[in-house]
Amino acid sequence: MFGIPLSNDLINDKADSMDQLNSVLGGLHKKVQFKGQILRERQSDILLPH
Repeated sequence: MFGIPLSNDLINDKADSMDQLNSVLGGLHKKVQFKGQILRERQSDILLPH
């Protein structure tokens, strides 16, 4: 009886930390995409004749 609530708590903790990790990774992914977009725009500015 004691083992079941304990394991449920552990599972919930794992789920919470996975959610946090996923949101962090999602934020990083957006930052990387944004930086890539800026770099591409700069490259096209450099390559295009003014």
